[in-house]
Amino acid sequence: MAFTLSTRGELDFRPGNPTRPPATSEVAPLILSRDNIDLVKQVMSLQSQVQEIQDENRILRDRAREAEEKLGFAGSLEFRAPFYLSKEDPTPFCARCWEVDRRAVHLKEDWNGRRWECYQCGKVYLVGGTASPKAALKV
Repeated sequence: MAFTLSTRGELDFRPGNPTRPPATSEVAPLILSRDNIDLVKQVMSLQSQVQEIQDENRILRDRAREAEEKLGFAGSLEFRAPFYLSKEDPTPFCARCWEVDRRAVHLKEDWNGRRWECYQCGKVYLVGGTASPKAALKV
């Protein structure tokens, strides 16, 4: 295993796989045997950078998973005026909150299903007759 110190003070790993630095356990004996404090500092810095990259990778994977879940949920919504409905959930969602903020906010039922209110944005939906959003799902 060979590595050099660049002019900017960074370790540069060439032979083998240049994108994968050697494990700290492989490098540590070499460093300690040569009693090189500057090199020890560089390796410690490199180890810290690797940890930061791993942390960032984990965060990005979590965000990608969340985005996939949101896309799946968005695909399950269907607009049936004046609400958004999901086949998996009989309670309607506020059209204003979904269309403006992309937030799925359940509406609260009142007056036997004739009045629905969003407690997030304050929008009130009045539904005439006996039709309810729950019945619309079966159509």
